[in-house]
Amino acid sequence: MQRLKSNRSLIDGKGLKWSVAEPLNHLWVSDGKTILIPAHQTVRVSLSYGYDLDDDDPVAAGITDWKSEEVRKEFALHLLRDTDAFILLDDAHHYRIELPLHELH
Repeated sequence: MQRLKSNRSLIDGKGLKWSVAEPLNHLWVSDGKTILIPAHQTVRVSLSYGYDLDDDDPVAAGITDWKSEEVRKEFALHLLRDTDAFILLDDAHHYRIELPLHELH
């Protein structure tokens, strides 16, 4: 889920996928394996946020150069502008893990 900055509510995180991140040639790539976060340990995860470009977002409609890395980065920041944290919920054990977002640049 995602927690919004504007009103602290939780939303379902539509299009959000995550997995364990592993280093490969100085890049972080993700695979589809199950994620285990041991108690009192740190795990680096990779988050992927899918987005439908046919949506009614005026920012997306105004972008013509999707090949530019800078343009994609700015659009990602636009998508996350109201996101305060990602929230992981474990239904079986009723755990809640919060992954706060720090200042995005």
